[in-house]
Amino acid sequence: MTTAPAFSKPIPDANARLGSSQDAHDGQPSNSPPLQFLRVDRLSYMADMISELQAMAQEAQCQTLAGILGLAHAEAHQQIQHLAP
Repeated sequence: MTTAPAFSKPIPDANARLGSSQDAHDGQPSNSPPLQFLRVDRLSYMADMISELQAMAQEAQCQTLAGILGLAHAEAHQQIQHLAP
C-alpha cells in the first residue's frame, strides 16, 4: 500500500484578521496580511491538497474521481490567476 507524501506547506492561519488595517481592540495598525494574499495562499494550499488526492485516486484506478479532482485543481488555479496581481 502506498502512502501519500506529506504536505510541505503549512496550513494558512484560519484565525488571521482578514482585511482590517487596524486592530479592533486598540485602533493600532495590525501586521496581518491583506485579504487577497490570504485567499491566494489558501487556494494554493487547497490546489496542492487536491493534486495529492487526484494522484491517490489515479493510483486506486478511480478514473471518475481523479477527473473530478482534476477539475477542482484547475478551478483552484483559475481562481488564483483571477486574484493574483
